[in-house]
Amino acid sequence: MAISLWALWLNARRIETGLELLLLPIWLVAAFVLLTHSITFFFLAAGLAAFTWQSGQRFWGEILKIVALLLLAFGLAALWPYYPFLKLMLGESAVYHLSNRDLYQHLAVRTWPLWFGLPLLYLEFRRDSRRPLPWMFAALLAVYLLGWVTGAYSYGRVMSYLGILLQISMAGFLLKLENRLIEQRPAAPGRPALFSLGVTAALLLVTLPTQLIPVIKTVAPEDGNHLEKYLFLAEYTGQYDVILTDLPTSMIVPTFGGKVVAYDRPLAFVTDSAQRKTDVLRFYDPQTSAAVRWEILDKYQVKYILLEKKPEANWEAVRPLVAAYGDLIFRGKRFLLYQVTAR
Repeated sequence: MAISLWALWLNARRIETGLELLLLPIWLVAAFVLLTHSITFFFLAAGLAAFTWQSGQRFWGEILKIVALLLLAFGLAALWPYYPFLKLMLGESAVYHLSNRDLYQHLAVRTWPLWFGLPLLYLEFRRDSRRPLPWMFAALLAVYLLGWVTGAYSYGRVMSYLGILLQISMAGFLLKLENRLIEQRPAAPGRPALFSLGVTAALLLVTLPTQLIPVIKTVAPEDGNHLEKYLFLAEYTGQYDVILTDLPTSMIVPTFGGKVVAYDRPLAFVTDSAQRKTDVLRFYDPQTSAAVRWEILDKYQVKYILLEKKPEANWEAVRPLVAAYGDLIFRGKRFLLYQVTAR
């Protein structure tokens, strides 16, 4: 999002100065956004087109430049070797749609504070039909509605960008109101700044228990840095070693070392994702026979078994099941790591 905003600023500078060389970094940013968080590309594309429309100069020539730039960004992204980008765009991304369906549910309860920005956007459009924010909002709203009509619910994630545009609209309105009040009742230069700081501090205090403290706890929980307990994986496992562990733990393990059998999220390019999750659950099921467990280990070429000491998961009862298939090579406060032995 940050780098997309930077690209929009670069485009504004390009239009203002006529320096066409700025198209090069904008092109690179567009490709980067496509590869790392493709849903943000809708925001970037809508912004580039809307600000070009605002300029009012050589519109069709300018818009053709933007369209060509975005197409070239797709071409550059297609050359990325880490994953098949075009395959993701042309079908594999459908695996994420169902998990995003809730973006179309309970909208009134979830978004009603943002609605105050709608009449402000309309008034902005009435004052100047070329203003970029209303056009960006209309384009992203069309993407959101397209997701609802087609069942491609991942498009609903543009809701966050719709919210940002409405927030910007409200902020602009409040700034104009503040300037008008200052003109009517001039104050000492430092007083508006102190007032703003005071309001900000009050809002932080109001949101402290529900918003800020939970975030702080994830960074510094009671037992110390919650990431440090995974660092041993980089020492004991290789980048491509397969590690079998429970599904919640699997979400973090690949960041530090090795690969996992299954991942408790939708996955593109993994056609047997559901079967993999089923096999992990079967491995830890006490009713599963030793032969079936060996079958699972062989099937995925598992080299390590990681057991997290979760009291709620009754890990002590699971430990004897895991120990039968490998040698204990690491014992930590939170984890046990076994290296699978040959049958």
